[in-house]
Amino acid sequence: MTPAVLNGEASTSAAHTNGANGVHPLKKGTLDGFGTRAIHAGSEANEETGAVIPPISLSTTYKQDGIGKHKGFEYSRSGNPNRNAFETTLAALESGGAYALAFSSGSATTATVLQSLGPDAHIISVNDVYGGTFRYMTRVASENQGLETTFVDLENADDDTIRAAFRPNTKVCFLPSGSSQPVPLTRTLLRSHSSSGSSPRRTPRCA
Repeated sequence: MTPAVLNGEASTSAAHTNGANGVHPLKKGTLDGFGTRAIHAGSEANEETGAVIPPISLSTTYKQDGIGKHKGFEYSRSGNPNRNAFETTLAALESGGAYALAFSSGSATTATVLQSLGPDAHIISVNDVYGGTFRYMTRVASENQGLETTFVDLENADDDTIRAAFRPNTKVCFLPSGSSQPVPLTRTLLRSHSSSGSSPRRTPRCA
């Protein structure tokens, strides 16, 4: 996965570190309306052929002139032109978002987010998460990084119950879109936390 960056500087030199493909900026001037960004961001014309639709790259391996010396790609698992274009488009559609990361599965996304929290963090999660997510939180992340998870039935919990779930080391509120619990309850969760008097610096993010 290679992050796409808005209005950044491209890192396309030949001396790439193995596995790091740099960032992929949007050209200034393409951040117009949503429709314009959806069509044009990440879909620059092909320099070799002039094609206005990015070709599908089926290669799993890319030629290197030496160890770590390539044209921006080495193996498709670490980045390929199509994924870079997709990430650039997503970053543009976020209207001010700087980066976008594409994952091959929801489980890979979950693992990456939780690993980024560091050791001994606490998170709050809805109690009807995907079974694989539940097992990752309680069996893998709990042992590997000391992650503690409080599962809350947001559909039936009152404000006091939700507020009590927060701790000083709470870093993430895990509210997946696939949950059967109503999305508007996210507002209840955030309102309860903000009214608890916690410092804004420690306000967790909802994912």
